[in-house]
Amino acid sequence: LEPLRTWEQIALAQRSVWRIFLTYVVPLLLLTSVIEAWGMMKWGDWRGDVMKLYYFKLPAAVGFQLVQWVVHLITLFLGARMLKNLGETFHGRHTYQEAFTAVAYGLGPFWSLRVLDAFPGVNPWVSYALGMILMVVVLYHGIPRCMMPDPPQAFGLYITGSVLLA
Repeated sequence: LEPLRTWEQIALAQRSVWRIFLTYVVPLLLLTSVIEAWGMMKWGDWRGDVMKLYYFKLPAAVGFQLVQWVVHLITLFLGARMLKNLGETFHGRHTYQEAFTAVAYGLGPFWSLRVLDAFPGVNPWVSYALGMILMVVVLYHGIPRCMMPDPPQAFGLYITGSVLLA
């Protein structure tokens, strides 16, 4: 609830990419995937051309979640690489670890709001839109704290990085 202090602690901790991945990303994605899969099996999900409520079986729900995991992990690792490269266009020397830290924690709200997809009455675009808005808000403090760009370039890096991830 205190983004400045929280981002300061995250930036000062300087955790490795794998530590952030194993202690933050994997548990968060696992939790949201289990909740979403449970909702798909218990309450169903709207699918098909005629938008019929379809109740997933366990193998189908797990397969669906595995595909989402792949997409989220590609977004995370590729997004961190692209943010690092963007930072270099703003005359900065940034490490992949700094970019990964900002992207991983920045995508947290987006991934967390996937739990809304467990309810068939909630349109997936609602969770995506709210997640992207919160992601952009979180990155506002995260990119300057983690990547430490020069002050004149910080806002440009934030805007281009946010648009890229959204």
